Amino acid sequence: MKCVSQALGRLKLALVGVMLGMIMASTTVNAAAVAFGGVVVAGCTLSGLTYTCASSPTTNVDIVSLGVNYIVSIDGGSGDIYADTATLGVGAVIHGNLIATTTITLGVDSYVTGNATAGTTAILGAGAYVIRNMKAGTTATLGAFSYVGRNMNAASATLGANAYVCLNITAGTALFGADAYVHGDLKVTTATLGANAYVNRDLIATTVTMGAGGYVGGALVATTATLGAGVCYGSDETTGLKTRTIGAGAGVGVCPPIRPRTSCSPIIYVRENY
Repeated sequence: MKCVSQALGRLKLALVGVMLGMIMASTTVNAAAVAFGGVVVAGCTLSGLTYTCASSPTTNVDIVSLGVNYIVSIDGGSGDIYADTATLGVGAVIHGNLIATTTITLGVDSYVTGNATAGTTAILGAGAYVIRNMKAGTTATLGAFSYVGRNMNAASATLGANAYVCLNITAGTALFGADAYVHGDLKVTTATLGANAYVNRDLIATTVTMGAGGYVGGALVATTATLGAGVCYGSDETTGLKTRTIGAGAGVGVCPPIRPRTSCSPIIYVRENY
């Protein structure tokens, strides 16, 4: 009986090994490099620089790339394109949602008309944008003059000079370059804002550092805040022990009564359904 039991045990281990091998082989077979750059892509038609696809022609294990100025439209712009990693060249466009298991990289002036969701990292080059929401599991980086049209969510969020988010940012840490802004609320643990960077509504954090000329249109809710010269905020959260280090001409209630008009203003004011 002992010999039979040992034999059965060896047989089970062998079967498990075969099954794992089949799964790994299946994953390897299914993974592909899919390049939208002028070649035929199964499930899509190509006219000039535009690929039109009835449904996603890719899977979440594929390496997906778009060539310079190529356009991919999924189901009329309302569908999804999946990838393990996705890279858009300069001026490339995805009409639809982009969902990557790991990394999304948008080249200069490229954009996604739907949502962009990255399992780890999302990077937008200068002038690139995502019209709806962007989410990254670890790091989201916006290059100079790039933007997200709705909300951004990441463990770490970095906005380059003049980059912006039209609704809210939720992150562990946030770093804003000069003149970068969020039109809604900024909710983080640590916020560092460069010169003239601002939050149009509430800034909620544990620690805040703002460069000269910064602005918080709503409430500043922070345990510790270091504010450069001329920084203003609409109101201060007074509950509990707070530490404020305030530069010349900075302080509460000295903000202009009208929030500044921004590139996000037309979207907000027409009251689109977010």
